[in-house]
Amino acid sequence: MKKILVSSALSALLVLPAAALQVYENDGTSLDVYGSIRGYVGMGENAGYADNRGNFLFGVQGNSHIGFNVSADKFKAKVEFGANEPDNSVPTLTPLRFFWGSYNTGLGTILVGKANTPTTDIFSTGVLNADTALNGFGGLGTSTRRLQLQYNIAGLSLALISDYLGESIGLSNGQSNGTGANTTMPRIALSYTLYGDGGSPLFQVAGTYKRFNSGAATSYTNGIATRLPLGTEKDAWHISVGTKPTFGNNFISLFAHYGKNQHFYGETGTFYNGGNFNHSGVQVTSTNGDVKRSGVKAELGIGLSKDATFTLGAGYQQTFGDIQGYYNSIGVFAQVPYKVSANFVLTPVVGWFQTAGKDGAKVASNIDKVTSAVGAVRVMWNF
Repeated sequence: MKKILVSSALSALLVLPAAALQVYENDGTSLDVYGSIRGYVGMGENAGYADNRGNFLFGVQGNSHIGFNVSADKFKAKVEFGANEPDNSVPTLTPLRFFWGSYNTGLGTILVGKANTPTTDIFSTGVLNADTALNGFGGLGTSTRRLQLQYNIAGLSLALISDYLGESIGLSNGQSNGTGANTTMPRIALSYTLYGDGGSPLFQVAGTYKRFNSGAATSYTNGIATRLPLGTEKDAWHISVGTKPTFGNNFISLFAHYGKNQHFYGETGTFYNGGNFNHSGVQVTSTNGDVKRSGVKAELGIGLSKDATFTLGAGYQQTFGDIQGYYNSIGVFAQVPYKVSANFVLTPVVGWFQTAGKDGAKVASNIDKVTSAVGAVRVMWNF
């Protein structure tokens, strides 16, 4: 049976459940379109920062998106465009969030393209900071999209990852000193995930490692690379473990991580909140040394009804190592996602964050501690 939906699609989105809209289906081959528009309005305040006046918060989240899913027998593909998809190694590219294809061989699934890494934090629900409220405050990034070759079988995921597009397309390559795009190995990532009833993740243990050679790029700003000094090589890695058991409409989530130089590949860093909906990065200074981070976080979800869940989350991260002093980062949030309809969710949220530099460590300029409070309502419409 062949079905094509091209008319009245917009009006249909208002009444369809929160799932992809199928626009084509024929003999097992299908094309679905989906999207999510996410915005927020609120207020924020900070203490200890250069400008501590209350901030009026209003905007569209950068992870708002529209995408397409293709399925044909054992082949699947996804293309997704975001409102803002930063990749500072090549800042002029189209904001492609996902671009991958996969094939089920019968002995596992092979995926090639831009997708979430196996070490992405899958146990966070906080909507602040573009749905990654506790990243840098005990958690990791909740959607770390990278070019990769990934193999999946029975809950096990193994991937070879390129962390910056500039590594793959030859940005700043061919330098006379031998540095450039091909001086760094792919990042290796491995995870094992157990799933509970309904397909939700119940437990995961994960780890990743990358060796940065002499002259390799460790970050990009508007296409300009920051590189390791010649003669210096660095290891970057982290391990994590998490669990999220559910009890009816209630859940508990526990998560911990530890690693070194994770900011090189961008799955976490050290952050502060200046009274804004999103966090800001701390420039942790290390002269040819290693920056280490360890963190823990917990979330408790209590189902108030079938359409509303009260969620309380808290986390702590310490940044230390070959740096001046160390940093303590604490974050707490409370939110109540309320499902107005199948497509529309309102989430009132409040958050409190503090990042403090100790023994000479500075958060920003001459400031050693920033404390903030944020209150907002996040609006999300899915189709």
